[in-house]
Amino acid sequence: MHASRTLSHSQSTVPSAKRDRKVVPMASAKVSRKQLEDFVLAILPPPQIDIRLENHGSLFLIRGLSEAGQAWLDENVGNDETQHWGGAIVCEPRYVADIAIGAQKAGLVIR
Repeated sequence: MHASRTLSHSQSTVPSAKRDRKVVPMASAKVSRKQLEDFVLAILPPPQIDIRLENHGSLFLIRGLSEAGQAWLDENVGNDETQHWGGAIVCEPRYVADIAIGAQKAGLVIR
């Protein structure tokens, strides 16, 4: 049987640099919301945009960029008098918010 031996602090087998080292907690990294959003956007693929709203001052152009976006516009926006330009619906600014809200409620991505 081996006899148990008690070591004093000065006789410790742990080197003094490790023995005398103080534990310093790491500072918590504070990340801003913008930094987090930038990180997420960098690692995730961009969402498919279904409808694009183009502000041209006194008029907006509304473009269906995906099949789902175009189908939703065909069903929900316009009538026989709707003006089109370059494949887009020409719209007065006062109607844009309602169109955007309706498209978002339908699950479409707008920009």
